[in-house]
Order: sequence, then structure tokens, then C-alpha cells
Amino acid sequence: MRVTVLDSRQLSMGTGFLVEAAAKAAALGHDLGQILAMLEEQIRRTHVFAALDTLKFLQRSGRMSWTVAGLGTLLQIKPLLKMYDGQSSAERVRTRDRAIRRVIELLQACAPLERVALLHTNALESAEALRQRAADSPAHRRHPRDEHQPGHRRAHRAGRGRVCVHHCADVKPKGRYDDVP
Repeated sequence: MRVTVLDSRQLSMGTGFLVEAAAKAAALGHDLGQILAMLEEQIRRTHVFAALDTLKFLQRSGRMSWTVAGLGTLLQIKPLLKMYDGQSSAERVRTRDRAIRRVIELLQACAPLERVALLHTNALESAEALRQRAADSPAHRRHPRDEHQPGHRRAHRAGRGRVCVHHCADVKPKGRYDDVP
């Protein structure tokens, strides 16, 4: 058996989307070269956005000092983590409501969307709020297919209260989403 290693440059469902696409292409009889080319193209259309509800788990894991976490908690800072083509970045947003609005803005900037998955870690209320707002957005109305996974519990680094959106755009983006206001 021949094994080919591919760096997905993604995480979580971003990688899952690639695995599913590769399996479907193989089942349709595409050769390895075609599948790898398709996966490389899909990697450039896949984004992950995660809004964290608390700084506690970043502090516990050593990624943030007690002082910064305490001040951030006082100011209601909600980190917004992003992954695109192997590059991670982050934003600081004040309040959960603004974090959800920002995720929606990022999704709209990447529209039209081919596929969306919404995951959370013990944050059903935030996930439902995000799903409702996303359903009302123009990007979602153009392509309303989504997958809501309410039982996701992987919280060892991001912690409870995380809401994460993974999506694959229909077309290759013109630029990075960091340019979105």
C-alpha cells in the first residue's frame, strides 16, 4: 500500500473536510495526482474561526499570564482565533455578542460558502446564537447548508465556552480575510 502524507494546514473540521473530499474523490475513481491537486485547492478555500468565551484556559495552559488574563476578563475580552492555509492569527474582541458578530463578518467576507460546520465546547447558547445570526446573513442565505455539531467537547486548550466555525468557500479567495473590517 502506498501512503502519501499531506499537510492539511488546518485543524479540527478543516482537516475533516479534506478527508471527506479525498474519500469521495477516491470512490469516484480519481487518481492520486488529481486528489492531491483538489485537496491543495480546497486548503486555500478553508478557514477556521473560533471565539473563546473565557481567558481562563489560555492562562492555565501557560499561553497567557495571570495578570493579562485578569485584566482581559475584567474588560470582557474574547479572543477570536483564526486559521487559514497553515497560518494562525488572533483578534481581541470585547463581549461575546461582538465576538459572534465578528465571526459572522468573517464568514460573509469569505462567501459564497460551500460548506459550514459549527462546533462548540459546552457552549450551546453561544453556538445557537451564532447559528441564528449566520442563518440570517446573506452568505448563508445563498448557500444554507450547514452542519451543527452540539456534542463537541474537546476543550484541553481553548476551554469550555468555545464556539468554532469551519467553512470551505465555493471559490478561491481573492485575499486573506484579515483585510475584513
